[in-house]
Amino acid sequence: MSENKTTLKVKLSGEDYHDIVIDWEDETCEYNQQIYQQLAAYTGIPIFYIKNSYILPGNFNIPFGLENTDYLWRFTRPPTVFDVNERNRSRFNDGDCFNLRCCTYICKDQDQLFDFAVDLMASSYCNDNGCNIFWCQHRNTRAYLDKMIGIVKNTELQKKIKAQLPVQFTQASDEYKQLLTDYNIRQQLHGRCIYTSGPRKCRFYAPHRG
Repeated sequence: MSENKTTLKVKLSGEDYHDIVIDWEDETCEYNQQIYQQLAAYTGIPIFYIKNSYILPGNFNIPFGLENTDYLWRFTRPPTVFDVNERNRSRFNDGDCFNLRCCTYICKDQDQLFDFAVDLMASSYCNDNGCNIFWCQHRNTRAYLDKMIGIVKNTELQKKIKAQLPVQFTQASDEYKQLLTDYNIRQQLHGRCIYTSGPRKCRFYAPHRG
């Protein structure tokens, strides 16, 4: 690869690696937006629904975050920090391999109820044959992600949920969790890996529910 380009390799659980190419001399697009455009194309998540990313590099390097400028400008809100290419260039090495971790969060101050974080976890910390504190092999498959995307893009469903929510609520609110359970989507949006959360102390759904 050219010294002015860096190739990252990313994948969902059970898939082969997909190349993400950063062109550091591309003056028409910030490097983080190059990453998000290619992540959106690979994952199928519309770019305006991806808010940010947590990057966990390998070799015990310090984690860092990225913001999706397209997401922030969607709400006419400028990014809090404009990343500088030269400062961040050293954080990525050509050929770095990452497993993707996709999570949904509340975006309650906008018409859209949910948004995504697409995290890049160094593959050296992930194991396709098991889960650990960084990554779950079951929740980061293509099939699981497609279900999450379908819910996030379902504007009619979100209108129904928002109409029943109190004015003030959080992701931990009982009303919010119960509504997601009632609409049978809580396990897709906020399912937990038993490895990281331990045995579940309560059921999302009653055992007799169909």
